[in-house]
Amino acid sequence: MESTVNVGVAHTVAMIGLTATPVSVTASNSAGGSGFTMPQLPDYLADTTTSGIFAAWNNSDLPWPGGAVEIRFDFTPGVSGLGGCELAIAVAVARAAGLAPHDSPPAPTRMYAQLGIDGSLRATRGARPAAFTASTCGDNGVIVAAADHADVGDITGIAIRPAADLRGALRQLRSPTASAKAPTPPSEPLPKVDLHDILGLVQARHGLEIAAAGGHHMILLGAPDAGAVMLAERLPGILPPLTQHQADQVADIRSLAGQPYVGPGLTPPYSAPHHSSTMAAMVGSSTMIPRPGAISQAHNGVLFLDEAAEFRRDVLDTVLPAVAHQHLLITRYGDTIRLPARLHLVMASGMCPKDHPRRDCNCGPAARRYLHRLAGRLMDHVLIRIQLPDPPPYDELCQQSRGDSSATVRARVIAARRAAGERWSGRGADLTNQDVPVSLLRSPRFRLSATTMAPMTDRFADRTIPVRHETRLLRLAWTLADLDGTNSPCVDHVADAMRLGGFDALGGAR
Repeated sequence: MESTVNVGVAHTVAMIGLTATPVSVTASNSAGGSGFTMPQLPDYLADTTTSGIFAAWNNSDLPWPGGAVEIRFDFTPGVSGLGGCELAIAVAVARAAGLAPHDSPPAPTRMYAQLGIDGSLRATRGARPAAFTASTCGDNGVIVAAADHADVGDITGIAIRPAADLRGALRQLRSPTASAKAPTPPSEPLPKVDLHDILGLVQARHGLEIAAAGGHHMILLGAPDAGAVMLAERLPGILPPLTQHQADQVADIRSLAGQPYVGPGLTPPYSAPHHSSTMAAMVGSSTMIPRPGAISQAHNGVLFLDEAAEFRRDVLDTVLPAVAHQHLLITRYGDTIRLPARLHLVMASGMCPKDHPRRDCNCGPAARRYLHRLAGRLMDHVLIRIQLPDPPPYDELCQQSRGDSSATVRARVIAARRAAGERWSGRGADLTNQDVPVSLLRSPRFRLSATTMAPMTDRFADRTIPVRHETRLLRLAWTLADLDGTNSPCVDHVADAMRLGGFDALGGAR
């Protein structure tokens, strides 16, 4: 006698990094066996998932189907990305047991939520990119946890159907209801800081403007109260506003990180991890739903590392892939996820481990060893190196002039970026001077004359500057030319680029 097999299918999304991948879940219920299995998953992961779903099912007072229940995916999400599939697995079982209606092709209802063992739908990281993917797949609607309604309520092109628990999700499938108006997310807070607030620090303010115009990375060296934090906090305010695509990426990363949605803000993000941060806190983790770390949370914005020399060396090295390749790769249990990390890196450090003004420092070799912690491949990507002066007495500080406002500086930065974009157009999307490939800088069209390069070649000849820094200095020179409104760098731009390079600030190049 042949056993009867009932099949149920549900549609969900697996978050692989920042990429939301549509997934179909198939549940087969065979009357001739027993057990609840997921043969495509590792045993430890299958056991954890099946026990959690079984508990949620029982606590929802739903009759478990008799016989064997087997779950299969058309795309195996592995460890990363499985968390948001739990509701879809439970719904597939319900459909196989005849407790929920099947989808009407070609427009299924997609669902993305984690199940609590009490049957509730929990707020699930990544709900926003998952719902957006559902809107592009032509789905009939998407079921999310009620706690995620505010995060996804402004997504258009698809019906958002919040549910509080598993029984509520099944009711949505039997008789779909129009989605209630989503709670209004808090508006993006207005910037509370402005460059105009800073007294003095003319060279540092100018360096900040150059970093913003060219997409360069920088380090500020000086006493703890010299103003490095104050400067770094104002960098997002002079960067160009985010495009809609960039703003969506920032919102998706915030959703994956479990941070509240603050509306479609166009201000670049700002991430400032403490120097005691672990590698996982910086890079992120590849868990049931990938969690971006401090580096990826600075994507399209600013990553500020205060007291950079106090970071563990292995933690500091995790920033290198971000500045070199603009992304991070995280591998765990055979899964590899890619997280975006295109950012402005700003580091700050004292000149010695004792945190006193430079004028009082007599550390000698200890100071050199302290700064040597920053030497390495990461520093090769830091184009702007500025020594901050010691803070003057209060009466002298009050007499120093204020610079331009953030709005005025941002206008100059946007104009310089526009000039660079027109020059490098056709060679890369949103290409800044920091991203210009070496082959392009050395091409006949953009190669500088021997007269213009003379200050740099003289330093190469006497070996006071390593030749490998030529590209770094040329990128800086092009940014200085863009800010001055000239078509090509001149001798003064090349000389200023070497000054901004600040090799002596770190005791010479590595």
